[in-house]
Amino acid sequence: MTKKIVFSIFFLSILLTDVLAQDFEEWRRQYLQEYQQFRDQRDSLFTDMLNRHWAQFEAFKAGEAWEEPKIEQIPDATTVERPRSGAAVPEDQIPPVRFDLPEFTPDEALALPPSPPRVSETSILFEAGFYNQEVRIELSNEIKDLEIPNEFNRNTIAGFWDEISRLDYQPLIESFNDERTRLGLNDWGYAKLLHQSAMEIYNNASMANLFTWFSLTKSGYDVRIGYKDNVYLLLPVQETIFAASFYEIEGKQYYVAGLGSTHPQAGALFTYEGSYPDAENVISTNISEIPRFSREILHRTLSFSYAGEDYEITVPINQNLISFYEYYPQTDFEVYFNAPVSSTTGETLLKELAEIIKDKSETEAVNILLRFVQTSFNYKVDPEQFGREKPMFPEETLYYPYSDCEDRAILFSFLVRHLTGLDVVGLHYPGHVATAVKFNVPVDGDAVVINGERWLIADPTYIHATIGMEMPDFQGKEAKIISVR
Repeated sequence: MTKKIVFSIFFLSILLTDVLAQDFEEWRRQYLQEYQQFRDQRDSLFTDMLNRHWAQFEAFKAGEAWEEPKIEQIPDATTVERPRSGAAVPEDQIPPVRFDLPEFTPDEALALPPSPPRVSETSILFEAGFYNQEVRIELSNEIKDLEIPNEFNRNTIAGFWDEISRLDYQPLIESFNDERTRLGLNDWGYAKLLHQSAMEIYNNASMANLFTWFSLTKSGYDVRIGYKDNVYLLLPVQETIFAASFYEIEGKQYYVAGLGSTHPQAGALFTYEGSYPDAENVISTNISEIPRFSREILHRTLSFSYAGEDYEITVPINQNLISFYEYYPQTDFEVYFNAPVSSTTGETLLKELAEIIKDKSETEAVNILLRFVQTSFNYKVDPEQFGREKPMFPEETLYYPYSDCEDRAILFSFLVRHLTGLDVVGLHYPGHVATAVKFNVPVDGDAVVINGERWLIADPTYIHATIGMEMPDFQGKEAKIISVR
């Protein structure tokens, strides 16, 4: 092949590449233009719907998690005379615990990359604090300076949507989603990030709810807004939310979201009929990873005794995580039982207890863990400590001065799973929560049968009770099984 032919092929390939690049750029411009027209048309139709289709809905009060009040005073097993026949197999035939401590993923800001330094030509960099963790959001001056209406009704709400949807909001939504990923936030955490940022921007609760409504909708979530005297954010939630107002709309329950503190009780209010296209994701309260907040560490020392030996454990707790959990919605017990524990607290707690139970039999190890949870904490029901029901995540039980039955069962479940490798479930009695453990050998005592297998009752609230001892007030009462993954 001559040099002239090679050069011709090379020149044609460059020309063809240039033509293809021009074609692609033209296609890209046309696609973006058509998409913008489609987006504008969709928002215009939604604004039109907001101007016309509203109806009043009556509020319902969600049920309580408890069928009966929790016990005010917990009994001590040493004062109860009960015949005990001992283990179903000799103690020396019960296998020792075998476990590998989990490897925790660092969940603090020390392991975080910085926020992406990307700012579009039309945006400013808005810096906000989120549980003492700095977040950086791309925010246009036009969105930042949106006027707060003097009153909120269907017209001003439709006007808000019409105005903000015409602005360049995409960098804002993208930067919020980037920060969500960086901080490891679940759905509820993402909604709180939006709401707290909006409160810093506008310093107005109703405006913050409008902003959160718009941002969640544009992030693909099914969410509504309602108004009466103020503006209320309405969320369908995958799990049950207890003790909150909700509205039946098109076959779904929309809860009044309390993203600032407790859930507000709104009464009858107006909301629109219809929904935004393709906004179908439903908020979940499940936690699959611990949010990555900066470290603000408090240490708590816990002490207990077992078989004549005294033990003392000091655990670090990140107060920023405690602040995030403070007003977490009261939801299904499975959410708390299956939530992970932060590396800050979990690594230290498990290592300290692992030293105490190593080489012990399965039964003795679980009894030691029972005694730790039973006697290291003071008992008080939630309404006395918080003025409301508040199931606690394990870090909260370690942090607060008091805890009650479900808090101890949640913490105990975490310890048993990670320090013995045994399976555990929660037991929800009317007015009480305990646990049951499945041992590898037959063990005598009070038990529940699940799928044909005996699970021995272990009650981390019943003081000085050992495995197989059911609290007297709940003997013979049926308990719902709380699954633990």
